[in-house]
Amino acid sequence: MDEFYCNNNGLDDASLVEIVTALGRLVNLKYMNFGLAFNNSGGSAWCAALANLLENPTTSKLEDLALGHNHICDTELAILPNGLVHNNSKVKKLLLEGNHSITATG
Repeated sequence: MDEFYCNNNGLDDASLVEIVTALGRLVNLKYMNFGLAFNNSGGSAWCAALANLLENPTTSKLEDLALGHNHICDTELAILPNGLVHNNSKVKKLLLEGNHSITATG
């Protein structure tokens, strides 16, 4: 599998952590879309799991990551670059539209 879609699910933080952790085993994953997947604010655990997935060299083929409309704020956004800068990340496109809690600081 090289694409994964998890749209419009309204999942909680713990459920998304489990999904993201499982996706870490997919070595050919190039595209992930989590648009409207999260239904709460305060989802820093799943963002940390996503950063860990991005740091993993076996998932370094990931090129596109869509995280639109997930209530991501500056705190969660600050976690993601840790994964993007490790292991020469191949991510070319990061979509964050609709995350209205991200400020100019983030």
